[in-house]
Amino acid sequence: MTKKEWNVATHALEQVAQNNGTTIEVVREEIKAAIAEAMKSDDQAVRDQWRFIPCSGEVPTPEEFIMYVANRVGRKQENRT
Repeated sequence: MTKKEWNVATHALEQVAQNNGTTIEVVREEIKAAIAEAMKSDDQAVRDQWRFIPCSGEVPTPEEFIMYVANRVGRKQENRT
């Protein structure tokens, strides 16, 4: 992940925290918990999708997940134009 991507993801976390009257740490922990839960899905196809998310470890960080989703949405938007 580039420094620019990291900054974009961090800014997104800050915005979510501000909009919900909480801290960025709380938002990160909630996203980490959601990722962990999703990776335990009973659906093998869902679990397989997690392998496509580029990450520095076995589990994507909230920032890595945000950038993956943002890039996917961006590509879909480009394909519509």
